[in-house]
Amino acid sequence: MAFDAWLNFITAQAGVSAALLGLLFIGMSLNLGKIVSIGSLTDRALTAMVLLFVILFLSSLLLMPGLTLFARGLGVFAVGFVTWAGCTLLVLSSRKDQSRGRFAVQVFLLQIATLPYLVAGALLMGGQPSGMYWFAAAVLGSLLKALTEAWVLMIEINR
Repeated sequence: MAFDAWLNFITAQAGVSAALLGLLFIGMSLNLGKIVSIGSLTDRALTAMVLLFVILFLSSLLLMPGLTLFARGLGVFAVGFVTWAGCTLLVLSSRKDQSRGRFAVQVFLLQIATLPYLVAGALLMGGQPSGMYWFAAAVLGSLLKALTEAWVLMIEINR
C-alpha cells in the first residue's frame, strides 16, 4: 500500500492526539495538588503527555510534503527510540510505589506503545511503506497507554 493511502489516518491521529493532550492538561490542572502529592503520579502524568505529544509530533512530521520515505522513517525511528528510552526510565523510577502485577502491566503496555515505532521507522527507512502498519500499531498502543495513565490521574486518585 502506498504511503499516500495513510494520509487520512495520519491527519486524524494528529487531531485526536492534540485534543486528548489538551483534555489531559485540563484534567491534570484540576487534580494538580493530588498528583504532585503522590510522587509516582507525576511520572505517570509525564508518560501520558509524552505519548500523546509523540503521536501529534510524528503525525505532523509524516504530513510534511517533500520528505522521502527514508527521512520519514528516520524521524519515526529517532523519536520512537527517545520515547521508548525516556518513558521506560520513567516507568522504572516509579517501581517502588506499585505492586508487582501493576508494574508488569505498566511495563507491558509501554512496550506495546513504543517498540512498534522502532519497527515502523526501520521499515520506512528501508523503503517499505508497510512500516505504516507498525506506525498505526504504535499510535493505537500509545493511545491505550496514555488513556490508562489518564484514568489513574483523573479517576483513581479521587476514589
